[in-house]
Amino acid sequence: MIHLINIKQFTKVYNDGVKFFSKNFLIYFYRNDYNENRLGFVTSKKVGNAVKRNRIRRLFRETYRLNENIFPKGYDIVFIAKRNFGRDIKTVNYNILSKEVIKLLKRVDIK
Repeated sequence: MIHLINIKQFTKVYNDGVKFFSKNFLIYFYRNDYNENRLGFVTSKKVGNAVKRNRIRRLFRETYRLNENIFPKGYDIVFIAKRNFGRDIKTVNYNILSKEVIKLLKRVDIK
């Protein structure tokens, strides 16, 4: 798993990428020049304290790892947690987040 590292990479995805909404998060997709996906995870302080933000990032990473085969290849992908995700963090687990990601990816029409 390759990660987006600097602000330039994130800004490029935000400005030129395609955005999809879900109940708890947003996902941006931007075509890259590689044959694999690069990932970025954003959890602002509005989501909650450090414990909540780290848990959300772990949930995102694990959900991507378990569902990597259904993501389109060759994209920069940025997951952004919404504020309500931090409030619901005690009830959200990998299964719930996976279902939400799969439902969202069915709406994605990029290839």
